[in-house]
Amino acid sequence: MNRDVPMLELRGCDQVLLEAQLPDLLRRPIGQIAPLNVMDLVELASTEGRPKATDRTLQGFVAGLPRQLADIPRGRSWEMFLTDLDELPADRVPLVFRDMVESEGKNRPDTANRVEALLAGWKATEPAPFVMNARHGRVQRATMAEPKVETPRIPPSQRPPKEPKEPRAPRVAAPKVEKVKVVVDIERQEFVIQQILERLGRTSSDKGLLEVVLVAGIKHAAKDKYPDMIPGEIVSILRQLKERNRVRSSAARWMPR
Repeated sequence: MNRDVPMLELRGCDQVLLEAQLPDLLRRPIGQIAPLNVMDLVELASTEGRPKATDRTLQGFVAGLPRQLADIPRGRSWEMFLTDLDELPADRVPLVFRDMVESEGKNRPDTANRVEALLAGWKATEPAPFVMNARHGRVQRATMAEPKVETPRIPPSQRPPKEPKEPRAPRVAAPKVEKVKVVVDIERQEFVIQQILERLGRTSSDKGLLEVVLVAGIKHAAKDKYPDMIPGEIVSILRQLKERNRVRSSAARWMPR
């Protein structure tokens, strides 16, 4: 499915960031939102401390998900939706959403086995809670500029005489500063490369993985060893591997060579 909105890092945000990001997501159908963000919205709806300003809209979005699932056309569209769900980390799929998929799956006997396999894969893993306030947004307040006050011009004849300038001190050459070489964390880079190749190696060469799903999975795997890892770092290494012909990409998906 085509996504109009790129995946957002909703987990860890404080109320300021969430109130800025949620309105645009909540007015869109699930077909235009990254699957991980749909899961985040469902989990956030039952999280204490969620933003009050968007709570009513958020609850309405979650309540309307069963209808949106039922509206997905049978055949290829539904199968592609199941493929997207199958690529999600199990701990990011809330219990409420699992029940929705199970209920909708009963109305689609042609994919009953696939839905059952999907539910079985999620069953062994408890959903991760939606953690808030790990990142804080900066709110800038607008201030009025003070009006400029024009200085009256003084005729040259009325200006006081200029004081003689003191002689300039001789210039002292500034000490040369040696450039610091950036040291690349080889172990960290190798960790990401290994994660990329292992995950893509488990997929077919034609199917691959969505970039948002691949990045989210690697970031989750690195949460204990490298908690400061960001999506941009993973994408940068993906592009390096592409330049070395070790992986390839197409339509926001990454595939093995």
